[in-house]
Amino acid sequence: IDVFLWETAERGALSIDALLDYYGIPASIPYAEVPPEEFFEGVTEFYEWQQEDERRNVQNFRVLRDLLFTNTTALKHYWVGEHNVHVFLWGRTRDGNYVGLKTHIVET
Repeated sequence: IDVFLWETAERGALSIDALLDYYGIPASIPYAEVPPEEFFEGVTEFYEWQQEDERRNVQNFRVLRDLLFTNTTALKHYWVGEHNVHVFLWGRTRDGNYVGLKTHIVET
C-alpha cells in the first residue's frame, strides 16, 4: 500500500481522472466506484488460525482504517481495471487537501 498526499493548491481538486493521469494509467481502462468500507474488507478481521504476525497486520490495518475514516471526509474508493486492478481510497483533510492509499491487486 502506498500513501499519497494531494495538495489542492498545487494540483487542483482530486478526482479519479486526475489520479489516473498522475499515475500514468490510461483513461480507457474501466473503473468503478465502490463503498469506502470495502477497501479494508478481509484485512481487519481476526481469525483463530492467524499467527502472531498476521494478528499484528490486522491491528495495523485497523489503526490505518480508523485514522483515515476519523480524520478525513468525503471518502472515495475506486477499482481501476478488471484483472490487474489499481485500487484507490482517499478522503479530504481538514486543511482542504487529500490523503489517500493506493494498492495493486491481481484478481484470478
